[in-house]
Amino acid sequence: MTVYNLPGDITFTKTIITSGQGLNAPNEGSNCKVIIKFSPADYVLNTNKYNDLLPLNEEINLHLGFYSTVISNYVHKCLVTMKQNELSQLDFDYSSHADETQTMKIFIHLISFERFPEIYSMSIDNLYNFALKHKENANKFFQHKNYCQAFKLYHRSLCYLLNFINEQPIDEHNEILENSNQLILSIYSNISACQLIHGNNINVIANCSSALEINPNYVKALYRRGCAYANLKDYELALKDIELANRIQPHDEKIENLFKTTKQRLDEYNKTLGKSLKKLF
Repeated sequence: MTVYNLPGDITFTKTIITSGQGLNAPNEGSNCKVIIKFSPADYVLNTNKYNDLLPLNEEINLHLGFYSTVISNYVHKCLVTMKQNELSQLDFDYSSHADETQTMKIFIHLISFERFPEIYSMSIDNLYNFALKHKENANKFFQHKNYCQAFKLYHRSLCYLLNFINEQPIDEHNEILENSNQLILSIYSNISACQLIHGNNINVIANCSSALEINPNYVKALYRRGCAYANLKDYELALKDIELANRIQPHDEKIENLFKTTKQRLDEYNKTLGKSLKKLF
């Protein structure tokens, strides 16, 4: 019995077993009726790796583009290339616990689908709901420390929110528009959290700044931008953000610790700079 490891990003090959009919393939948002089968039958793979594809070997409905597991991500990528009634095979190659290269196959039968309007013609209600669902799935990846997939879905969520500008809001959308501002703040902040983990400090500053343009007192954005400034050794700007975050949310251990370490680094930097300047005279 083979136990499979699933890295965060793997490649696959697709083989069409039975061609489908028609000219169109499903797009994001499409409701797809599919049957998913795995091979070999004796694999061991924790169901939390593909729980949004269950039950296997039975007809299920998939909302295309909305996934919360690694394997289902690749199934969804395959579905956007398929025609109605097509049967395709995905082959994955990766290591087993014995460090041997193993192959797992997934068979996908797209029985039927209903295409969804493209993003540029969606209503405000649907734009908001799609953004919220992507964000919720991104949170699941973030909690499992799959920051690459989380970043992709946070970014996708932001794309839907920013398309609000294509719509002319009316009174009945006021609540959604108010909620969307908070959602945009959260997404900018979560994107910056992913970037901060990977040391992408410049983009952390840019995304946190975008959030702070909406709400200058948003503590998470202040804290993360402060971290990024500190990583870039711009301690004065870092302390400015951290001190404001501390005033808004006092007695927060993370903020207080960051303030202490950043203040200490600035003091050490100033001492080193002072010694260097003395040598010039």
